[in-house]
Amino acid sequence: MQAVIAFLVAFSTIVFLINRRVQLGWAMFTGAVILGLLGGLGPMATFRHLLAAALDARTLNLMLVISLVWVLGSIMRGTGSLKVMIESLLGLLPDRRFVIAVIPAVVGLLNVPGGAVLSAPMIAEVGEEAGLNPEARAAANVVFRHLFYPVFPLYPTLIFTIGVTGVPMAELIRLGLVPVLLSGLIAFYVLFRGARRGGLSSGNRVAALGSFLRCTAPISVTLLLALTGLLPFPLAVSAGILVALLNYLPSVDISSLVGEISRRIHQYGVRDFRFEPVFAVLGVMVFREVIEASGVVQVIAGDMMDLRVPTLALLVAMPAVTGVVTGTNLGAIGITMPVLTPLLESHQLVPGVFLVFMAGCAGYYVSPLHLCVVLTREYYKARVGGIYHLLLPPTVVLVVSSIVIAVLWGL
Repeated sequence: MQAVIAFLVAFSTIVFLINRRVQLGWAMFTGAVILGLLGGLGPMATFRHLLAAALDARTLNLMLVISLVWVLGSIMRGTGSLKVMIESLLGLLPDRRFVIAVIPAVVGLLNVPGGAVLSAPMIAEVGEEAGLNPEARAAANVVFRHLFYPVFPLYPTLIFTIGVTGVPMAELIRLGLVPVLLSGLIAFYVLFRGARRGGLSSGNRVAALGSFLRCTAPISVTLLLALTGLLPFPLAVSAGILVALLNYLPSVDISSLVGEISRRIHQYGVRDFRFEPVFAVLGVMVFREVIEASGVVQVIAGDMMDLRVPTLALLVAMPAVTGVVTGTNLGAIGITMPVLTPLLESHQLVPGVFLVFMAGCAGYYVSPLHLCVVLTREYYKARVGGIYHLLLPPTVVLVVSSIVIAVLWGL
């Protein structure tokens, strides 16, 4: 019972700190210390587990990958790849509805900081021309920005999930394809019902396609090398960074090119680098280590068996609720995954981890603390109720279809 009480106190502290806009890494680190001290580990044992988690090879590898992914997105934004990508999409897509859907999705896949604010004005005029009210434009910006996260190999929370569970990325992506597509179709229908179609001029689509392929080359190279197994993930992302550094260089002499590359490395790899996402991974891994050491997992598992609570209900409810109350997907997965995976049999690991991941994503999407929801609503001056009326159908479809897939897969 002591371990359970300690976990509840630590969880409440994390939620409180996140709601007070404390960085996720510090919130998780504080929760880990509280759990260790109140859970009976004692100060020295708690310190040893904190240090062990920080120096663990999986922790260091995850921190490295998240750092590299961040640098890749920063370089692509700084060198103009994002702007070219949007312009080429406008030339490739003649239908307003597809433009409204694709632009937030592309910005989201780049993992650009503040991406919701970046994509909102890009679709504002097109959305107005399509006849969408502020609530529909806001919901479209949120839904399509996050729609492909569960199946995007460079999504940090997906990288974290495979790192801590050992489940192959290809398995999670394969299971997530159908729920993501179904959710996207429902979102497209709900958001664009009655919207005006067409209306965009069709320029040189061959040139637009060439521009699109060039500006997305860093991502394409990374995915090709990583998913085919030609290079380990950190090296694959490093190769993508190299392509991004060389992309859109001015046609000048060699010495100037070297100077420009050096400037880009300093600007986008050093000055613009943010440690918050990396420290968030460290905080989550430390919290995970202390959870395992405290014995709270075994106690909760025994209590759930005594109460006959269905495992399926726990796998959905805990990450979804945690995602809603924290407004962070990494936090939701980091808190609940270590507690829930021990409840699974070996043959249930893949579908169980998949369901926890998808439920955490769903809770995060609709959280009132989700920064993208807050910023998008403010930009469009949209009604909160109107936004959630449009957000909930695709989110519910995402969860329900994920449950069906997980059960069919052997959960």
